[in-house]
Amino acid sequence: MKMKKIISCSLLVLLAMTVSVKAQTNELKVVPGYKFSWSLSLGYNFDINIIKLKPDFTFDWSMGNGSKGQTIIKHEALMSAKKLVNYFSNGDTVSLVKATTVILSNPEYDSLKAGKPVNITSNDTLQKLTFVKKGKMNVLVDGKDMSLDILYGETNLKHKYWIWDNKDTPLIFKMDIGWTITIKSITTKK
Repeated sequence: MKMKKIISCSLLVLLAMTVSVKAQTNELKVVPGYKFSWSLSLGYNFDINIIKLKPDFTFDWSMGNGSKGQTIIKHEALMSAKKLVNYFSNGDTVSLVKATTVILSNPEYDSLKAGKPVNITSNDTLQKLTFVKKGKMNVLVDGKDMSLDILYGETNLKHKYWIWDNKDTPLIFKMDIGWTITIKSITTKK
């Protein structure tokens, strides 16, 4: 009986340590149903609801100005795109094959993560995005402040990008390209 109590207590301590370590590393694995909200310097929010992550990255979006739609970033774009789309039209369902939006493609992320410059086209202008530094960004996750790892980069045109350092979902948490969009919150609970 005493041995069962010791084993039970040991298992509880081990479980508590595992949960504690996970909370300290601030891991966050995105799954369908997660909602992300950004604040735009233009005076309204931009919100997405993740529908699907693979093979295509699909999300519904809405803006505080009443616009809404759906975007499908095809697998091919996630594997090779070097173009960013930054504008949305109300009611659109857009399927991107040669561009991404909200998220970097794998080669863009990999280059930035490795400290290598990458050519991107943003606002139809070719630019060189150069890694500057790693950092942290505080984001409200389910109403609680969480510090998430980011990669910060700038282009030769002085555009600035704060990319979530998350290999599976390298979302653009903040972008300053003449107007600014900044991540406000992440909701993981339905």
